[in-house]
Amino acid sequence: MISISKGQLTATAYPQYGGNLASLNWKGLELLRAPEPPDILVEKPEHYGLPVLFPPNRIADGHFTWNGRRCELPLNEGRPRNNHIHGLVLRQAWTIADQGDDVVVMEYRYGQHHDAFDGFPYPFCLRLSYRLDDDCLTQELVVQNCGDTPLPYGLGFHSAFNAPKRLRITTEPWRWEMLLPRHLPSERRLPWGDFDPNEWLDPSLGRISVHTPVGVGQLAGRPFRGAVLDYGERAFAYEIDDKFHQWFLWTPEPNSGFICPEPMSCMVNAPNLALPPETTGFTDLAPGSEVSYRSTIREIDERGV
Repeated sequence: MISISKGQLTATAYPQYGGNLASLNWKGLELLRAPEPPDILVEKPEHYGLPVLFPPNRIADGHFTWNGRRCELPLNEGRPRNNHIHGLVLRQAWTIADQGDDVVVMEYRYGQHHDAFDGFPYPFCLRLSYRLDDDCLTQELVVQNCGDTPLPYGLGFHSAFNAPKRLRITTEPWRWEMLLPRHLPSERRLPWGDFDPNEWLDPSLGRISVHTPVGVGQLAGRPFRGAVLDYGERAFAYEIDDKFHQWFLWTPEPNSGFICPEPMSCMVNAPNLALPPETTGFTDLAPGSEVSYRSTIREIDERGV
């Protein structure tokens, strides 16, 4: 466990539990759903904090083909769903690469030691940094291809916030149709209808499970990509960069006390979809190359939300 602080902000990360920054106390308000006790992260790490998904969400039957090579991921979601879910690093121990009073950098190196390497033989390194300023938490995830072939990848964060009074996210004017019981997209686009997360919604009113592309909205008179969480007297912006192309908005049940606006670089089951890569977001990274994904959490004037 590592804690960092700046002014009246304190954050706690757990390198041993997937590099999860699982607590963010903002001037007395706990923004993230914090694990009590911390070792509950072993059971349901995706229900707390800001866990890393690599790849995000589900891969049908745990396999896909990329550049002529069949890739196989562990089947960790049983029938009738029969999927790989939440990626290869969620439950792995990360190392501390750097640490200061207001910053922590954690690293995970994937290679032959991982049980999944035979099915997904692409060495990579993830470097995850968190920095606190007086009014902002900055998150940066750097992906580096440590192998000699292109690395197929997608990523996301299963960001679990304590439920606000109301929330909105920036999306396109449609969502992906999801097919039950496997919770995979059909590739069809559906209009929002009565439920539109671009407008304010109350996360306590019902179970939410929505997959939609990220859109560009407005916040305080400027373009904004992300989520706005209004806790009443205080409000916060969770802003994501333009390499996050998709959302999954999820609550497990009504009145669960938390909500997950999950930014993802690619769609659910992206490499198996008959859609162009610019739509799915799934891509690869050249040998020796790296790419970074950045997001921020900051307090905003609730009158301007």
